[in-house]
Amino acid sequence: MKLELELPPDLENALSARARVNSRSLEDEARRLLQASLTLALENELEQLPFLDDTELWRVASQQVSLDESEQVQDLADRHKMVGLDASEADTLARLQRYGQRVMRLRAEAAALLAARGHNVGRLLEQP
Repeated sequence: MKLELELPPDLENALSARARVNSRSLEDEARRLLQASLTLALENELEQLPFLDDTELWRVASQQVSLDESEQVQDLADRHKMVGLDASEADTLARLQRYGQRVMRLRAEAAALLAARGHNVGRLLEQP
């Protein structure tokens, strides 16, 4: 995915300085900072799970990746094995895999909390 951002001068200067210090391009530095921010966001979400009520935990534990996204991951993975992927396809596959891992991590943590609260979470295993 290509994204174009207009940054205020102070943020652009800070990003440029950080990229120079780390011997990276602006794009690579911005990508690394965004990934670190998203990782931190997931950790923050996980830390908040114990404070959710049971209804909200069931909602999180029941989340699923859409069928379209699952099929896209499978198609790209198959294509990768057969002929390889171009940069855009590789980025898409990596993004979808990270999203799937995020959903699974949140689901697992929510299910563990529900089980610890005495709920039978076996029905979560029955979901397609």
